Amino acid sequence: MVPAATAAAAPRLNGRRGMRDSFAKAVRYPQDPTDPHGCHPARGCRRYRSGMARVTVYATPFCLYCVGAKALLRRRGIPYDEVRINMFGDGARDRLQAESGGGRTFPQVVIDGEPIGGFDSLRALDRSGELARRTMPA
Repeated sequence: MVPAATAAAAPRLNGRRGMRDSFAKAVRYPQDPTDPHGCHPARGCRRYRSGMARVTVYATPFCLYCVGAKALLRRRGIPYDEVRINMFGDGARDRLQAESGGGRTFPQVVIDGEPIGGFDSLRALDRSGELARRTMPA
């Protein structure tokens, strides 16, 4: 038996629908097809310093390798754009295959338009020191 005070403090999800609705509110998909990253210097975005490489991570929800790739980039202080891939089709999957050279696994990491690969490739670049050389300003 759970005490009443503990039961009242625990968050409740209303079954699968509650989880789906809360997840849909948390995910932000890019709106402008010409700027899929949603961060363009012409619009005053200061996320990227001058000369810094543009890193894009194509990820799916609940993918542990995607979480690992984003955590590695955050630990190294490398800003990145995340494009969440909706498995039910919103055009992002087609953009992923065009930009990553046909990559079908997740995550797919692209640095300045050059496909890097998945989490293992990103980790190998980090361990060799190549990731820092490719992403830091000149």
